[in-house]
Amino acid sequence: MRIRPARADQDPRASLIAEADPRSPASEAYRALRTNIQFAGLDDPCRCIVVTSATAGEGKTTSVANFGAVSAQAGARVCLVDSDLRRPSLHRIFGLDNGRGLTTALLEGSTLAEVARPEYQRIAALC
Repeated sequence: MRIRPARADQDPRASLIAEADPRSPASEAYRALRTNIQFAGLDDPCRCIVVTSATAGEGKTTSVANFGAVSAQAGARVCLVDSDLRRPSLHRIFGLDNGRGLTTALLEGSTLAEVARPEYQRIAALC
């Protein structure tokens, strides 16, 4: 099953299926992914996950936002960093402005914690 990002004429929060429809098969798939990653790191827990691909439009932002949401729902503290400097979009899903983000932290020498904004449950977004 492929999750499609919200179209330009849709509410961007529609991409956050883990919040909009927590009983859907897609939400369950994100929970299964979370559980598999947790079990893979029983001896050495995973603290950082990088999501990347070769081309645009493959659902990276949607997947990261939903994976972060199900991780937060399970009690984990999550910091999502949108490092797409040309076309950032994570801020739209969480309804944030993108005036301060990763570039701000790098240019001003700020820590990620100083620039990240708490948004949803236990998620801090750096957009």
